[in-house]
Amino acid sequence: AFQGLNPTQFGQKLNQVLQVLHDWHVTIRLPDGTYLGYQADYPRNYSTKLFLNYTTSGQGYQNVRNANVIYHAGLKGNWAHIQVDTFATDAFAKISDADLDDVFAQYAAVDGWILDIRANNGGDETQGRKIASRFTDRSLTYGHVRLRKAGTLPYEFEPEIVKALEPAAAGQRRTQPVAVLVGQRCMSSAEWFTLMMRACPNAILIGDRTRGASGGPALGTVEGWDLEYSVSTWIAYDENHQPFEDRGIPPALAVPPGASVDEAAQRDYVLEKAITYLEWRKNLGSRLPLVSARTDADRDGRLDVIEFAEGTDPLVGGTTSTFGFEPGGIQMSPFGGIDLRWRSVAGATYTVERADRVTGPWARIAKSISATPPVNTYADTSATGRGPYFYRLVREP
Repeated sequence: AFQGLNPTQFGQKLNQVLQVLHDWHVTIRLPDGTYLGYQADYPRNYSTKLFLNYTTSGQGYQNVRNANVIYHAGLKGNWAHIQVDTFATDAFAKISDADLDDVFAQYAAVDGWILDIRANNGGDETQGRKIASRFTDRSLTYGHVRLRKAGTLPYEFEPEIVKALEPAAAGQRRTQPVAVLVGQRCMSSAEWFTLMMRACPNAILIGDRTRGASGGPALGTVEGWDLEYSVSTWIAYDENHQPFEDRGIPPALAVPPGASVDEAAQRDYVLEKAITYLEWRKNLGSRLPLVSARTDADRDGRLDVIEFAEGTDPLVGGTTSTFGFEPGGIQMSPFGGIDLRWRSVAGATYTVERADRVTGPWARIAKSISATPPVNTYADTSATGRGPYFYRLVREP
């Protein structure tokens, strides 16, 4: 398939072959200077705008050094929202370590942190360490890489290299709960930052999976032709030695990309999920001092983040989920229609959907139903026909 091709045609064909790697780090430079690379779309789970309806008194976000890199504001409820849009070295050039210290010092008294990197597609891992190091008091392993040995076919690999996060100076560390917002734009150094934060003892990931493109590219040339290509030089693993190339890093609390943002209503449901989580942590206080994607405070085999998502008590082993319709909670009403009843938890809101078959399609018949714990009821007065009727309960982000 490559025989008889001129350099440009060869580069175009090589680019087609390398698409299988699904990596934006893979590029081809043709003789005329044109660059080719991986072409694919991904769902976006963030807004390009900063919604002020969440901030304290509607205040605006501060743009550190006007560098368009770090934006931050205090949110209603006493949370700090810090959005980092890139880890690129040139972009961070205007921002000193002292500037970072000032940002975190400004929110020293908050009850929780929201670190938002959903729009971040990487850069320099060192920049991420400057932030992540503030959320641990000990050295943490957050990943591993194995480099290809040059000149070997099939490829052999060098011994494993451990990636470790060292804690910041004692006065710079923060111990409050942390929610890290991630999505499929996060790749390269943003994914390594994601793993740094996942390893921290009091942080969880919220949103969508990351891209699964760790980086480590190296430049090569095709002998005799003015043709360059860039491909990754390593296999990347998380802290548990699991590869994440083309898979991404999953969040502890998932919010579907299609249900993440409503621009018209100025709603950021991923941010709202983080706020709800931090409120849960605040309510539990010192009884639940640390939560990560690994903790199980009551040792009942169900992780603390799962207990949060399902509305169960993370401090009482064996508690059952409070989510879903109660047994016998779907009944014909003597006044017409159908009465629904489900167990609910404080702070939650619900959507009720209905279909005429168990496989759907599902139609929303009520939304934004506020919890009235311990039980919510809803009368579907429009269900007046013979049916059948199937119901689905959704806990809103």
